[in-house]
Amino acid sequence: MMMNKNKLHLQGLKYQLSSHFLFNVLNTVRALTRKNTEKAASIITLTSEYLRYALHKLDHFETTLGEEKNGIELFLHLQSYRFHDPIVMRWNIPENLLLAKIPSFLLQPLIESLYKKADKDAEGRQQIALEALVKNKNLILSIYCPKCLPDKEAAGIFVPKSDVEQGVEQVYVLLRELYEGKAEIEIIEKGNSKKIRLQIPYKT
Repeated sequence: MMMNKNKLHLQGLKYQLSSHFLFNVLNTVRALTRKNTEKAASIITLTSEYLRYALHKLDHFETTLGEEKNGIELFLHLQSYRFHDPIVMRWNIPENLLLAKIPSFLLQPLIESLYKKADKDAEGRQQIALEALVKNKNLILSIYCPKCLPDKEAAGIFVPKSDVEQGVEQVYVLLRELYEGKAEIEIIEKGNSKKIRLQIPYKT
């Protein structure tokens, strides 16, 4: 039986505004209030803008690719502040596809799952790219990490799923329940690179 759209939507919001994310941001601000008030203020401003974006989507099951891009940029900018590592996100999206309709909260878990595994380049940056195109009435979104760190093995030890892993699982559930076989997602690995290729019906 198909899950209710509202339930899927709320689960996406729950991931995006996870308690770990919010607690970590607040702890970062607390640590900076005495050392670097200007940076602390910048993080507070970014967090406020990101929360405004995410909570606005609570009433909108669908968003445009352009709006999702703006929200992800806020999130990655915030993460760069927190971890002191610049994250370079390259977008290859034709202007007309910025208006393509996609489910809210669809892309952030996938992008985050890659950048957290991205190795740093010679300049100390983590690089991720997203390409969008339309083919056979389908919107194809490819998220690419040119150099990823190898996955660590848990050696048989139980490790609870992280917020990122739960968020990626939520994407799979959403695609299955919402598109009923009309969507595809695959992970392509070649050497140290990794690509997540997502295909959904194109809609404007």
